[in-house]
Amino acid sequence: MVTQQERLAKARAVLRAVAPGVEKSRWQAQTDRTRGELLKQLAQAMGEHAWAGVIGVPDMGWVAAGQAGVDLNRVLVVPSSDRDAEVLALLIDGVDVVVVGKVSINAGEQRLLWGRMRARNTVLISERNWSGLRLVG
Repeated sequence: MVTQQERLAKARAVLRAVAPGVEKSRWQAQTDRTRGELLKQLAQAMGEHAWAGVIGVPDMGWVAAGQAGVDLNRVLVVPSSDRDAEVLALLIDGVDVVVVGKVSINAGEQRLLWGRMRARNTVLISERNWSGLRLVG
């Protein structure tokens, strides 16, 4: 019997053969970094025209963000609440880059949001690991 991990590895190999670079697509998560690295990644992902949404990061350091090149006029900031999954879904629909800090979402919600990010080509920059996401960067 073929395991789920083996099927996933085979599917990734096929994708790499058919579409080189698919492993580096925009919707992959960025995790486990210092705040300075996160801010640099955010500025880079936003470029000159993209909008970003930040949820669950109460201590972002907005002066440092501006100094890192983040255009603060194109950033929506939302505190974490008991409706994090709904708010994340709205951010994914409305902005190009989503920064996720400490939020309360379960594994099922993560999977649904992950699919939504892929469908909309949203960049996710996360301070924590999301199950099933590959790390890049």
